[in-house]
Amino acid sequence: AFTMTNKCLVYYVTYYLDREDLVPSLVPFALVMNLAFAPVWALIAQRSSKRATWLMANVVSAVAYTLFFFSTSKDPYVAAAFIGVISAANVAYQVLFWAMLPDTVEYNAWKTGQRHDAKVFGFAKQLALGLNGALLGILLSGIGYIPNQVQSAETLTGLKAIMALVPLLGIGISALLIWGYPLDQRRHRALVEDMAAG
Repeated sequence: AFTMTNKCLVYYVTYYLDREDLVPSLVPFALVMNLAFAPVWALIAQRSSKRATWLMANVVSAVAYTLFFFSTSKDPYVAAAFIGVISAANVAYQVLFWAMLPDTVEYNAWKTGQRHDAKVFGFAKQLALGLNGALLGILLSGIGYIPNQVQSAETLTGLKAIMALVPLLGIGISALLIWGYPLDQRRHRALVEDMAAG
């Protein structure tokens, strides 16, 4: 969700809003929202749980993406509002993914006695980025996107679908997977203490 939306943002501003002049302000605005809300999600996760925080971000993202997709407005301020909320919600996945990954490595070490830190960290990130880049290229081609020209109405709708519906699918899948995530703070602390004692 996070990467697909950010990669399409320049296309959306340039072709859907037809405001290439706003690329230098709207794209950094999304990043500013990421930076502003990363500590907010970290704080929420500390006060509740990573699982609950992930699911909360799923709800905010899903509502924002749905409203964004069905909005027909080309007003830059409306676009900025959607981009802001989506970016604020999506950064939760970055924060929580990198917080949960070491927990799962430690869980695996506790369960099997083997640590696979480098494999998990390197593989997970590279696989996600590679798949995302390939998928974006295929989808842009599939909607008939041709660079540096006026896009058809169907292509513009397809662009919004890539920005909103593809991430919605990812959000749904992640919600199903995270629903059964077993490591809360208490259980993680117990397994770390067990490894230290053993």
